[in-house]
Amino acid sequence: MSAISAASDRDLPVEILEIVTHHAINGRTPEGSGGLTGTSYGGNLVNHGINTIRGAAADCIASLLFRDPKRWPILEKAVHHVVFDESWSVRAVSVHCLTAMLNIDRTLAVDWFVQTAGKNEALLGSMFVPRFLQFASQSHYKTVREILQSMLRSENGDAREAGAQTIAIASFRVNEAFEDLALVRAGSDEARTAWMEVAAENLGYGAISDRCREWFK
Repeated sequence: MSAISAASDRDLPVEILEIVTHHAINGRTPEGSGGLTGTSYGGNLVNHGINTIRGAAADCIASLLFRDPKRWPILEKAVHHVVFDESWSVRAVSVHCLTAMLNIDRTLAVDWFVQTAGKNEALLGSMFVPRFLQFASQSHYKTVREILQSMLRSENGDAREAGAQTIAIASFRVNEAFEDLALVRAGSDEARTAWMEVAAENLGYGAISDRCREWFK
């Protein structure tokens, strides 16, 4: 899969895409990859998933779609399979595919994310989620709002951080996100730290610099 990912910017034949699809759907599931409490790879869902056949295929599919969205009709079935895979580790990797899907069908990508991530705190705290939510929240904040609010209450520190970061960034453009800053302000140390990191990174951007300074106060 890594070799195909490395060549994803080339004009690849359909047969290559079909190989990736086959492994995404039919790849063997190692023991223990479906749960959320295993100790493999430090309990990190993405690290575990990407070292499985179907997880590696999911990561490869994301690269293929980022490079050429026109591959979607061939890869759609495989994407659906990994997004709703029996293994939560594979699902965590599949969020990378959903980010690529935002360039193809934003509403479908967000709907699938809501269905697959839902209230799964371990998945919501995994590494591909912040980037997906950052982009998705700009157009579909109302759809992911309940999930973001639940992330602020999560027992998973990474989920709290990602939720606060997403809300803070979205608040520059989305009224509902600006309202939800009150929840971030009243939230955990991770949430407030993420909020201040967003403020620090945007101090130099004219129209929003004053707001960021007020946040620090």
